[in-house]
Amino acid sequence: MDKRNEQIDVMRGTGILLMVYGHCCRANSVVALFHMPLFFIISGFCFNDDNCASIRKIGLYFKRKVKSLWIPYFLYTSLFLLCTNIFIKVGIYTNNSSLLTIDNSPIDKIHQYLGIKDYAKMFAMEFLFQTETQLGGALWFLQCLFFSSILFALTICLLRRIFQRIYVREFILVLISVASLLFGYYCSQNSIWIKGFNRVFSCFWMLTFGYLIKRHDMMRLYKNELSIVAFVMLIMLNRYGKISVVANEYPNPVFLVVCSIFGWFMVYGASNVVVEKCAYCGNVLQYIGRHSIAILGLHFLSFKIITFLIMSIRNYPHIYLATFPVIYDYVWVIPYMLLGISLPLLVDRIFEQAILKIKRF
Repeated sequence: MDKRNEQIDVMRGTGILLMVYGHCCRANSVVALFHMPLFFIISGFCFNDDNCASIRKIGLYFKRKVKSLWIPYFLYTSLFLLCTNIFIKVGIYTNNSSLLTIDNSPIDKIHQYLGIKDYAKMFAMEFLFQTETQLGGALWFLQCLFFSSILFALTICLLRRIFQRIYVREFILVLISVASLLFGYYCSQNSIWIKGFNRVFSCFWMLTFGYLIKRHDMMRLYKNELSIVAFVMLIMLNRYGKISVVANEYPNPVFLVVCSIFGWFMVYGASNVVVEKCAYCGNVLQYIGRHSIAILGLHFLSFKIITFLIMSIRNYPHIYLATFPVIYDYVWVIPYMLLGISLPLLVDRIFEQAILKIKRF
C-alpha cells in the first residue's frame, strides 16, 4: 500500500479549514480566491498514470471515485433529505414565506414539507448528483470533483492511445484544458447552467496543472519564501475581483488561473514549513485533511449549535435558528469554526469505530 503524502494531507487540512472559515464570514475574503481550486489542483497532483493504463484500470479508478465521492454525497444528502420535515418542525428550516418580505430578514430560503412523491423524485436525482439540500450545500464539490476526475482520466487514457510522444500528449492536454476553461467562462458570462457541469469545465484545467507540475517534478525548485510573495499577490488581486467556484463566477479566465496558482504556491509553502517545523500542527492538519469529507458534509449542521447558543444569549426569536449558514458576527467566528470542525470529526470517529465493531462480529 502506498504511503500517504503527509504534505498533501496538510494541504487538504488547510484547505478545509479555510473553507469553514469562509462559511463563517460574510465578507468575501482573500480565501475565496483560491481555497476551492486548491482541492482540484491537489487531485491532479495526486493523479497516477496507472489509473488509465487500460480499460480495466479506468474501471477500477471509477469504482474508487464512486466509493470516495459519490457514496459520501449520497449518504449525507439522503440524511438531510430524510430529515427535511423534522428540520422544519424544530426550526432549523422554515416554511414561513412571509419572513422573506421583512426588511433585513435573517431568512433567505423557504422550505416545504416533503411527501412521498417528493422524496422519490429527489432520491432518484441523487444518483446523478442532482439533489441539493441547504445543509448539504457544500456537497456540490463532490459532484464537481467526481465528474472532473473521471473526465480527466478518460482524456489521459484517450491521449495515450492516440499519441505516442509524451510532449504531444501534454500539449494536446493543455489545449483541451484551455478550451474547457473558455467554455466554462462562456457559460458563466451567458448565464448558461448545465446541471452543474459549468463548474466541471471551469475546473478541468486545475487537474491538468496539478498533474503536470507533479509529472515534471516542478515543485523541487520551490522555495518556501515564495509563499509570502503569493500571499501578497493574492491580497492585491482581491481588490480586482471575486471568485465563486460553486456559482461558476469569476471576472475572467486569467484571473481564475492566476489566483488559483498563487493560492497553490502559498499553501504549498506554508505546508512545507508546518511539516518541517511543527510536528504537532502537522499531525492535526493531516488528521483533518484525511477526514475532510466529514467536515464538508456536517459543518453547516454543526453551526446550528452555535446559532442556538447566540439566540439564547441575545434573546433572539426562534426563527433565527433557520439563519444560514451562520449569524454573522466576527466575535463568533472562532466558536463556529471550532464546532464546525470538531463535531464532524467526532461523529466520523464514532462512525468509524462502530463500523469496526460490526466487522468484528
